[in-house]
Amino acid sequence: MRKLPFRLVLGLTLLVIITLIAVFAPLIAPLHPTATTINVLGPPSAENILGTDQLGRDVLSRVIYGTRVSLQVGASAAIVAVLIGAPIGLIAGFFRGWVDFVLVQIIDIFIALPGLVLALIITAMLGPSVVNLAVTLGVVTAPTVARLVRGQVFVVREMVFVEAARATGASSFWIIRHH
Repeated sequence: MRKLPFRLVLGLTLLVIITLIAVFAPLIAPLHPTATTINVLGPPSAENILGTDQLGRDVLSRVIYGTRVSLQVGASAAIVAVLIGAPIGLIAGFFRGWVDFVLVQIIDIFIALPGLVLALIITAMLGPSVVNLAVTLGVVTAPTVARLVRGQVFVVREMVFVEAARATGASSFWIIRHH
């Protein structure tokens, strides 16, 4: 049996711990994240392990509850990036020719724009919210996903089993869906 790489195990362990913290935030957090005290900008103490913010809220509680939003935004952005980038990369890599050329030029335009500028443009159009943040991050990272998928399609489309599928008369759509 193969031993898993240390980095993989470490990353998965951290992800599981952070997910458990997010799920059990009400049980773990010492105070409610919006509860205020008179201890404004208080230093770390036994009651407030990380201190308090400018409104007297417990920083540790806010960090614990913040993991929920962070995981939701990260997962949603990844899903949006894959939903946009994967089909574009599949089509560009499989059909080649002018289709590939046009799609790669569009991808290159998005990659050439600085991510922050593109994010600001999209946020200005959609408005500020957590959902729009996830969509914005997904759209900004979708070109990278498209390039990765396109490269893998180049590799897979030249393999023997794809040639065999073509030889048996399988349609392009069937080959893309199954292989």
